[in-house]
Amino acid sequence: MNWLRSIGLRLLLALGLSISLWAFVSFSQNPDRRAPFDGLTVAVGGLTPGLIIVDQDGLPRPNLPPVNVIVEAA
Repeated sequence: MNWLRSIGLRLLLALGLSISLWAFVSFSQNPDRRAPFDGLTVAVGGLTPGLIIVDQDGLPRPNLPPVNVIVEAA
């Protein structure tokens, strides 16, 4: 019984150390990145004939306003 207890303790210790090492290496080697892109133009492609783009009032909108996009990578 004492032998089983020491093996279990070693197993839990090894598992805890391996998870903490994995977390440390993951976040120090691959930090989260954010890249903002401002004023991108939107192009509509593949619009079926007979369909149009409208604004919130239902009026046809031939060209769309520029948009701001933030790309995040983990």
